[in-house]
Amino acid sequence: MDHLAVPRANGSEGLRETAAFIHTTLQTHTFEIELQTFSATPYGTQLLTASIFGGTALALFAVMLVFPATFVFWKLPQVTHSDE
Repeated sequence: MDHLAVPRANGSEGLRETAAFIHTTLQTHTFEIELQTFSATPYGTQLLTASIFGGTALALFAVMLVFPATFVFWKLPQVTHSDE
């Protein structure tokens, strides 16, 4: 079974060969077989997680840059010019 548990790209020849092997193996044991094709996203969850964490980190970094600078400018003393 170790040779079957290897990642294969969608639509690749290796994927078709593995599906055919499983199909014929199960048919020899008198199972009813129905082939259902679909496109899988093997790294979809990891990419989604990375984009969420990356976007959050970028947003926090932007907030850290903008709000401290704004806070400093709000606290500056008012400079008034007298006409004397």
